[in-house]
Amino acid sequence: MEKRVVVVGGGIAGLTAALSAAELGERVLLIENSPSIGGMLERLDTWFIDDACGMCQILPQFSTDEKLDRCLRMDFYHPLIDVRTLTEVKSVEEKKKGMVLTLRRLPRYVDEIKCTGCRLCEEVCPEEAPDPFDKELSKHKAIHTLYTGSLTKTYYIDKAICTECGKCVEVCPTKAIDLNQKESEEKIIATSIILSAGFSEINPSTLSSFGYGKFKNVLTSLDFERLVSRTGIHGGDVKRPSDGNAPSRIGIIQCVGSRDKDREYCSSACCMYALKEARKIKEISKDTDVSIYYMDLRAFGKGHYRYFLETEKMGIQFKNFRIPSVTEDSAGNLLIKYEEDGKMKTETYDLVILSTGQEINKETKKLLDIIGVKKDEYGFVTGKEFETFKTSKKNVYVAGSLVEPKDIENSVIEARAAGFLATDKGFVAVVQGKPSLDIDYRIPKFGIFICQCGGVITKDLDTSKIKKDLEDYPDVSIVEEIDLICQENRLDEIMQKVKENGITRIIFATCSPAKYEVLIRNEIARYGFKQAMVEILSLREHIAWAYDYGKEEVALQRIHVLMEKLRLAVPEEPTLGKGFPKAVVIGGGLAGMVSALNLSKKDISVHIIEKDKTIGGNAKRLSETLEGENVQKYLTHIIKDLEKDKNITSHLETEVISLVGTAGDFVVEIKKGDKKEHITAGAVIVATGAEEYSPTEYSYGKNEKIITQRDFESKLSNSQFPISNCQSVVMIQCVGSRNDEHPWCSKVCCSDAIKNALLLKEKNKDVDITVLYRDMMSYGKKELKFKEAREKGINFLRFRKDEEPQVSVKDKKIEVTVKDLVLDRELQFEPDMLVLSTGIVPHDNRALCEILGVSLDEDGFFKGANPKFRPHESEKPGIFFAGLCRSPSGIRDAVTEATAAAGNAYLFLREAPLIQRRTISEVIERWCSGCEFCVDACTFDARYLDKEKKVVMVRELNCVGCGNCVSVCPSGASKLKGLKDRQMIGMIDASV
Repeated sequence: MEKRVVVVGGGIAGLTAALSAAELGERVLLIENSPSIGGMLERLDTWFIDDACGMCQILPQFSTDEKLDRCLRMDFYHPLIDVRTLTEVKSVEEKKKGMVLTLRRLPRYVDEIKCTGCRLCEEVCPEEAPDPFDKELSKHKAIHTLYTGSLTKTYYIDKAICTECGKCVEVCPTKAIDLNQKESEEKIIATSIILSAGFSEINPSTLSSFGYGKFKNVLTSLDFERLVSRTGIHGGDVKRPSDGNAPSRIGIIQCVGSRDKDREYCSSACCMYALKEARKIKEISKDTDVSIYYMDLRAFGKGHYRYFLETEKMGIQFKNFRIPSVTEDSAGNLLIKYEEDGKMKTETYDLVILSTGQEINKETKKLLDIIGVKKDEYGFVTGKEFETFKTSKKNVYVAGSLVEPKDIENSVIEARAAGFLATDKGFVAVVQGKPSLDIDYRIPKFGIFICQCGGVITKDLDTSKIKKDLEDYPDVSIVEEIDLICQENRLDEIMQKVKENGITRIIFATCSPAKYEVLIRNEIARYGFKQAMVEILSLREHIAWAYDYGKEEVALQRIHVLMEKLRLAVPEEPTLGKGFPKAVVIGGGLAGMVSALNLSKKDISVHIIEKDKTIGGNAKRLSETLEGENVQKYLTHIIKDLEKDKNITSHLETEVISLVGTAGDFVVEIKKGDKKEHITAGAVIVATGAEEYSPTEYSYGKNEKIITQRDFESKLSNSQFPISNCQSVVMIQCVGSRNDEHPWCSKVCCSDAIKNALLLKEKNKDVDITVLYRDMMSYGKKELKFKEAREKGINFLRFRKDEEPQVSVKDKKIEVTVKDLVLDRELQFEPDMLVLSTGIVPHDNRALCEILGVSLDEDGFFKGANPKFRPHESEKPGIFFAGLCRSPSGIRDAVTEATAAAGNAYLFLREAPLIQRRTISEVIERWCSGCEFCVDACTFDARYLDKEKKVVMVRELNCVGCGNCVSVCPSGASKLKGLKDRQMIGMIDASV
């Protein structure tokens, strides 16, 4: 049995973890218990904070012919990842050779290799049932795919509604359907397991007060998503399910199934998801009135508060109430009742959306029991202290919402960390040499092969007419209609004809699933034919199924365009680079040290550059986390490991003054005093941290009893601090955060306030503590600590923005005045101590940003390449971010990001080839004037001016082939390999 990394769960966390491990050379088995991979994201069109898709951003940075660079909504493929759907773990046995997993695979009744996704079976199937993918708002046939854009294109049969009439069997051109297929079992050896089974949406039908399942116009957030999705019921329109009319008033209710007696935790993503849906409604119909009812608006992540402010400006109303009930009047309108100023109020809406939370379902809990990892009372995995992506079991990791509810960004970071740790440090995929045919590619001789797809294409398209016309085209040597090119031995027959006829350019006109493109390209590579001289046209999906008339003319035009592209093509090989086993980590705080230690375990030499006299960073001032983890104990352990690690060199009182080169081959110049040194490195991790906001408000500095949470934490950990003299404490939240100057949430301030309030209560149970806040950011399982604090008598009093508390100092006495929103009157406090929950602000990162050639976001933190799917990667390959320099975060987040950054960096640190895509930029030096327009246009730092030659050069491993440089070059010196001017002109001429 072959050893593999096994990833359990095919949602975004599972896909990301599988890709991370595969890119580092591991063979991965990705198993999913549903018929398709993709998870919850398959149901969504876009996500906050950019209202875009971008799911393809998780795909490998270096795309090759074996790793398709295509939209993930079209297909998923990686040569080292084996995907098994409808599969679950039955048992796990610990053996010397590894963990032996017994897998149970349910019958699909359709052969995944033979099925071409031709749709004939679905067309003739007479049985249908409510579709759970569309939340039963539409219907599907007994044989179907999950949905049109499903990542798994193979059909499957729902035997619960199938009558076994056999009509699908009769029409299937590849004999892929087997109605007698049986359940099967197999054993595999796992070197590591990554658990990423995800979450289930809480079913609100059990919460009778909301009317879900009783009133047609009460929907969950996912119901609504499927209604307005571009692939959903109404295709981008907002309509009421009851009558199909456009609603004029919509109410969105938060915390449905979360923060209640059954599930006391917060589901973390629901508030932001509600903002996204509210914006979607306004984009579709700007006059629709939208109200969001909430308890705490938890916009705590990077860019989230700005997103909230933008949403507020769109006219969306935010109502701070918890809803007791939703009822319906005789006209079918929905009534939301809530209490305000001691009186019950009623609002009428046409549509109500329930923001339902996340939970772990029974099947997943059973899986965790089989694997043997610890879990809490709600079924979430109990991770290790600080390193929550590690489970209680060796070599078993976890990613996504299995640890606690979280959004896409944090799931992806966690998955990158897990995928990295699951890899074997000594394993590098072997790149074997490829055969080469003795062909003179200078002479264009075309072979065109048209697939009939078992009669599916010929049903809609006259391929014989296309063949006849193509035979008269110049330089066409052979045109053949072939039934089912994808099937056994067909490609062998084709390649024999290519050799016999001296073909130098090949065009395949076929269907579009990735597995067939991979099959074709692999066969071509096996024979040694150059990939650059092959084009594949999606004849079925993009022409036969896309046009109502003139299909043959369109097909001929598209083939003609590809012929002109190939006519002047050059059989260039992909660009090769190589990693270098040395890394530079800028910053010696906790994130920097964790990154360095993780790389050292893979035998990578690491240089830490720290500007201060000591390492440790901000963590040196913290005693413990809200969850009770001992920060100083963990920090001491990390520092000791670092100091005795022979692979790690720390450069103290040192700064980076320049960086040149490209991923895999950077040269970093550092300076200590007057001494300079150059370090060659394959990758750079930036972990420079951030700083505590120094308050100027609330009379800070005018009284020694007005202190920050950090100072208060230090006092609480000091045994000499006179606790008994402290009878009353007031804490003020959002000091230096969520305001006009700093429009972001600092994420940790509420946790610090709850933590320190509980610590104080533990030491002095009689102390009176009042926390003044706008929204308590006790997301995820931190909500349990918020609840504990309330139960222990700690008072929480809300204030609004622009109605902040007023603080004065008179005769050394502190006076705090704030408006009580419930009593509608001002309250005054005279605390013994006023504690300010100060936020996190970035260092002045502009100079380092300029040196590294990376970007900062609007707030001055380092900017990731994509806010969801590449949050800790810079746009410049080989440079990564971790910790506070990227975004305000807690220690657990920083450790996860540091591990993920190390994993991403490791790709450039192994002594293994880095294979770049074929279509990248190049410069014709004799035409280049050195104007540097292209340098300014490149956001990936892929171009620079050679000062000796006075011409622009290309850093090939940085280039993504976007073509910006080509569009701005005034002299035409910038080109894309494989797309020369004459090729483009020929393609344009052929298309008009």
